[in-house]
This record gives sequence, C-alpha cells and structure tokens, in this order.
Amino acid sequence: MVVKGILFLFLLVSLSFFVAGQEIETVADAGTTPDSFVWGIDRAIERIELALTFDSAKKERKRLENAYERLLEVRRMVEEGKIEQAEKAKNEHVKILKISKEKIGEMSADDDSELNNIGSFEDSIEMQENEIEDLDVRIRMKGTLSDEQKKIFQDFISSLGDSVGEVRIVIKDKEDETLTRIEQRTGRSRIEIVDEFGSLREKKIVRAEIFEGFSIIKVGQKFTTRTIDREALIKEIIERFAISDADVERLLKIEYSEDGDEEDNDRLRIKVKIIEKEGLGIAKVEVLLRRSINSTSESDITSAVSSFTQITREQIIDALIIKEEGNRNRTERKIEINSKTKNGIIFTRVKIEWDRLRQELILRTGDRQEIITQISKLLNVSPEEIEKVIEFKGEDDDSDDDSDEDEGGSGRSREREERNESEED
Repeated sequence: MVVKGILFLFLLVSLSFFVAGQEIETVADAGTTPDSFVWGIDRAIERIELALTFDSAKKERKRLENAYERLLEVRRMVEEGKIEQAEKAKNEHVKILKISKEKIGEMSADDDSELNNIGSFEDSIEMQENEIEDLDVRIRMKGTLSDEQKKIFQDFISSLGDSVGEVRIVIKDKEDETLTRIEQRTGRSRIEIVDEFGSLREKKIVRAEIFEGFSIIKVGQKFTTRTIDREALIKEIIERFAISDADVERLLKIEYSEDGDEEDNDRLRIKVKIIEKEGLGIAKVEVLLRRSINSTSESDITSAVSSFTQITREQIIDALIIKEEGNRNRTERKIEINSKTKNGIIFTRVKIEWDRLRQELILRTGDRQEIITQISKLLNVSPEEIEKVIEFKGEDDDSDDDSDEDEGGSGRSREREERNESEED
C-alpha cells in the first residue's frame, strides 16, 4: 500500500507539471500499446487526469477520448496479430464506456449549454463508430490473419459495437430530455432549438492517416440548413463540401500508422435527417468522405483533399440517405446483396435496412445460405424472416470491374432515389 501511495504521488506531481495552465488539442493515436511494459502507467496517468478534471462535461469528453485511444490500440494489436494484447485494450474500452454511459445518464438536462456538451459526446461516439467500421473491414480483408484469429477479432468488433451503441442511446435520450426541458422553459419550438444548436455545431474535419507507401484521407462535414427540398439540398451539399487548399492547411491533422490495407477504403456517405414541425423544416446533414492515395506527401494530400471534395451530383445521389423524423417508428426492412469476384476471392457487400437499423457489411463468401445465416445472427431473427426481404443482385467478374461498377452505381442511384421518394411520400 505504501509503494502504491508513493507511485500515485509521483504520478500526480509529474502530471501536475505537465497539465498545469494549458489545454492542448491533440489527435489521438495508438501511442503506448498493451504490449508495452509502461501501458499500465499510461492508464494510471489517465485516471489521475480524470480525477483532476472537476467539470463533469469535460471529464466525460476526456473519458470518451480515452475510449477512442483504446480503439486505436485494438486496431494496432489486430494489425500485428496480437490477440491477448488486443483483448486487453478491448476490455479497457468496454470498461470506460460502461462508466461513460452511467455518468452521461446522470448529467443535468436543465442547462441550454448541455446541448453543446451532448454534441461533443455525439462527435466522439461517431468517431468511434467510424473506427469500428474501418476495423471490421480491415479484419475481413487482411490476408495475414488465420480464420481463428479473424473469428476472435470479429467477436471483438461485436463487443466494441455493442458498447458504443449503448452509449449512443443514452446520449440520444439525454438530448431528447434536454430539448423537452428547453421547450417547456422557453416556449420555443423544438425545431427552432435544433436549428440554433445545429448552426453552433457546423464544422469540417480533415484527417490523413499515413501508412508505408499510401495514405487514407477522411473528410467530414456537419451542418444544418433550412433547405429541405431534395434538389436544393444536393446543390447546397456540393457548394458547402468543396474545400480550398487554405482550408485544408488549416484543418488537416496527420496520423502515422505502421500497417494498413488499401482495399475497399474508398467511400462517400451522406446522411440527411429532415425535421418538420408546425410548417417549419430544417435538415441536419452529415457528409463523410474516405479516399486512399498512393502518396505520403503532405502537399499531395492537400491537393487530393481539394480535388476529392469537388463532389458531383451523381456521387451525392448514389450516397444520399434521407430520413424524416416523422418516420422514426415506421417499420422498413430491406436487404440487398451484391457479390464480386476479385483476384479469385468472392466479396459480398450486404446493405441492411431493418426497422431503425442501417448497416453495411462485407462478407468474404458468396454462399447464399451462409450469408443468410450471418445476417440472421446479426439481427437476431429467423432465416425465414431474412428470406422474405433479401434481394441478391448477382456476381461480377474481374474482367468487367469498370463497367459493372458504373452500371451498379447507376442502379444503386435509382434504387436510392426510389427509396427516398417513397419515404418523402
């Protein structure tokens, strides 16, 4: 006990010199990983930092940042095939989020500023969801892992996703509770409150993760707008998402990683949530772009970001998902399956819309029954229910990659347009 007390005092004094009088903005990276003998000391320092943070909102932001760092450590250990160490980082992540879920649920919903705190929590959870999604793809595509390792790591993914999902539910409940309190206290409509809150949260992020010989670029933007017409929204997204070299230099954060897989790294995701009340409407827009380039040069990255963010109407239509708040409880179930053979390996992309769940998976199989079984386990429903709504699009060959992607893209565009039009109706 005496030794522990001395160690605690040493860490406390060291940390006080480090953090006194400054608040430093950093981009989280894996840093010290669980295979290092000082990993435990790093965790002790994190606990002391939390103990010295007395503002409850700042404490939870810091706690969620720690959880994100555990995710990066899981990824690093997965890339190196270190199962036991990945398990340690995963368990720490789950433990942190269990505390966050409890603490966020206990926070006050009386103060208008609480919406800003909730917004920062949502941002952190979205970062973690994106990281888990990327990790899922890497595990499925990584050729150096055995089937047994992939199974273990997929179980990790499921556990991580469950923990993050539970915190998101608590944050959403807290947001609803806060908005209701503000409505009752001020007499303002929810849409007016959300509109003002959304304008405060408008922001762009630009991240580049550098590996050996290539980089992965992530560009994100959130904004709210009074524009709810579909065509006007598309035009506004094009105008707002375009980014100059000067903006890239101001916003760009660079991370360095040791290992990565370029396959299936390119994607554009656009979510629009339309809220209408008492004849007024706003749209909450979230755009996430991910691209890989065969360069690690900062100037090349800057130029690539400027080029990639000049997105076209066709790209937006293919990626656009519109949800209306009035349809939140409506049952909608649809599963689309697209298989492609690449280098002799079958990859199947699964798009799931099941009640309120929206998810995409990549499975390394083309077997119909195996695909149905995996989806059945994911949704916890019978294979018979999956059979009722599943739609197989067939399989593409290597030789037809370009033409098939063009046809598939326009096909997906038409399907997405039809779905969105039906939602609007």
